[in-house]
Amino acid sequence: MYASNVKRNKMRAGNIANNLKAILYAPPALHVCVVLLLIKLSLKDAAIYKLKYYTMKKNQSLYWLLTGAISFFMLFSAYYSGTHAAEFNAMGFPNYFRIELTVAKVIGAFILLFPQVPVRIKEWIYVAFGVVLISACIAKFMNGYPMIGVLEPIIVLGLMITSASYLRRLDQLHHTHEA
Repeated sequence: MYASNVKRNKMRAGNIANNLKAILYAPPALHVCVVLLLIKLSLKDAAIYKLKYYTMKKNQSLYWLLTGAISFFMLFSAYYSGTHAAEFNAMGFPNYFRIELTVAKVIGAFILLFPQVPVRIKEWIYVAFGVVLISACIAKFMNGYPMIGVLEPIIVLGLMITSASYLRRLDQLHHTHEA
């Protein structure tokens, strides 16, 4: 078995050497064709890399735009619930919950804006904000708010889901770009 493998490998090496000799002794027109083929392949690779680069830049821009909007909304919401305690209490929530919710929104909104924060932590912040937004929608509906007030948290939730999907895409592109 070992002898047949050695013989097969020697034959392969001989075939490669013969192919190289054939290329070296080929007419110059064939050399030009081979060089042009190699250039075409490298240009194709460069185009693919450029496409991936622009896709990643587009995803980054959309992610940061959406994340900035979500952070702004959460900071504004925290400010509003912090300064309008009477409206918050009218919905039936205790005062300590309003304070906890305000602090959590501020911390979460600022953490989302730091690019050094790991993706897993950002995902959990999105989950927590999702629970807050769904709860806000239910609370507003149960207290007779106008329909636009009830739909506002759902619209922000849709933007947040889109932002989270771009976060996942960026994370996947980043890992495939490193490999």
